[in-house]
Amino acid sequence: MARLRNEENKVPLARALRKDGAVQKLSKAASTALLSLSLLTLPGQSAAQVQQSEKIPDVPSSSSINLGSQSDSKNWSGYFVVPPSHDSQFVEVSSRFRVPNISAGCETALGNPQAFEFSIWIGIGGIDENSLIQAGIRGVYLVYPNHSRFMATTPYTVSMFNAFYETSPDIKAQPVENFNVSSGDEINVRISRVKLDANLFHIQITNETTGQSYSKDVELPKSPKMSAEWIVESPLLISPKGVNLGYLPIPQFTPVTFNDVSAGVSSSSSPAVIQENISRLPYTRSNLSYSSDETNDSYQLASATYLSNDGSQFQVKYSYCTPIPAGGY
Repeated sequence: MARLRNEENKVPLARALRKDGAVQKLSKAASTALLSLSLLTLPGQSAAQVQQSEKIPDVPSSSSINLGSQSDSKNWSGYFVVPPSHDSQFVEVSSRFRVPNISAGCETALGNPQAFEFSIWIGIGGIDENSLIQAGIRGVYLVYPNHSRFMATTPYTVSMFNAFYETSPDIKAQPVENFNVSSGDEINVRISRVKLDANLFHIQITNETTGQSYSKDVELPKSPKMSAEWIVESPLLISPKGVNLGYLPIPQFTPVTFNDVSAGVSSSSSPAVIQENISRLPYTRSNLSYSSDETNDSYQLASATYLSNDGSQFQVKYSYCTPIPAGGY
């Protein structure tokens, strides 16, 4: 069984932008600001109130493709695939998705600021290998109940999104500057290996709603090749001293539909890149789960639906709100 990569280098928040554009520091636990964030407020709107036009069945139809395998993860929900043969490797991955609406994941005690954070990304590597390259967007929802501009009983909330890319093990997550992202935007992401005999990869992130596009060539010490992923993730919170503080709670989010899911495969016997969708590759459907050490209860926080019949589409849905221990889980 493939091993999930359960420790991501995530950048915790330090500040939130107020509506007037000034910067308000929230807490010591949120230590480093995300850059190039697009501000969006969702007053009085919950994730369940937004009607979705794209629907993927939770149960397969009689004509559905092979179901593959399933696993639980502390921080991943989505799909990952491994090479179809011992001499093949992944050299390209792509998909597009719509940025969801987000809201507070759980009720927050009055007077205690709370950050809910998640990321939506596609990538190559990270399973049974240390090398990884990924790109996508991050979303953060902040609740600050005792904001000075409001009465104590009226929480001040703000949601923010930014594009990012990350490579491992050497380069941490890098926010994409001057790239606006808002709820409802259609994002297209593609990562491809520039040359099959080199460790150079090309990252392309396009906001099809605004027309903005970002591209960058990134060289890795070693090329990732043993897996491809399409993931909604709960980030790992790391203190300034490098201490693992646990996974941050995710916000509630409207379903995230991964469309045009595709991976490029090459092999020593067939160097030409062949585009495959998930259904034609050995795949695993992963659900994000939380287990309480105190009560031994287990909660599914986010789940991936079965693939569409043509294997090119699936959704990740927010499943359950459970109180998260201080500092993460």
